Amino acid sequence: MHGPPARLRQSWRVVLLSAFVVCFAGRGATAARAQSPDPLSEPSAAVALALRDLGYSAGSPSSSIPWIISHAPDLVYMTVRDDPQVLSDQGRFRQALGELVDRTLQGRSRFGGWSSEQLQLWAEYIRNADPTTDPGRASLSARLRWDDGLSRRIYLTSLYGGLPPVFRGPWEAMVNSACAEYRGRWSALSPRVFANCLEYLLDGTRAGD
Repeated sequence: MHGPPARLRQSWRVVLLSAFVVCFAGRGATAARAQSPDPLSEPSAAVALALRDLGYSAGSPSSSIPWIISHAPDLVYMTVRDDPQVLSDQGRFRQALGELVDRTLQGRSRFGGWSSEQLQLWAEYIRNADPTTDPGRASLSARLRWDDGLSRRIYLTSLYGGLPPVFRGPWEAMVNSACAEYRGRWSALSPRVFANCLEYLLDGTRAGD
């Protein structure tokens, strides 16, 4: 009994090889997505990736690209502030950050510009979020209770994001000191006077306006 014709055997080899290539490529894409930088710990890398997704090179001679990279932490924390659900969805974070980078490059978004009153209303809204109807904001509220770095960055980005990063040193020092004071003197009280360091900063401490 003869086996299948040589031409048929060759066709099957092509089909099997194609399937292997497709499977391997899919695994490679999945691995690449899994290796996307964590925006909160690597904001510059996350913004560089967003620029690449938009077709820009982080090494471009255009002055707007280094400027965007210098504001990487602002862009990341604006993304968290405006869409808290990104904290639990890496793909959503990447997409939202990319959209914000694109709007900023086009002049349709700006850094800073919030008032203390506006940020106070936002903080109250986050604090009172219902986990059953607004899980994204409720998750952010829970994280703010222990993540003082997130409180500091949202505060600085919202109120002082319009300042060049190089000039923010004094503000950052005062905010860091105030959050350390909050953690040492207020966070252990029950019931809490302040739900998180952001509320403490907005209550008129020496780090405030």
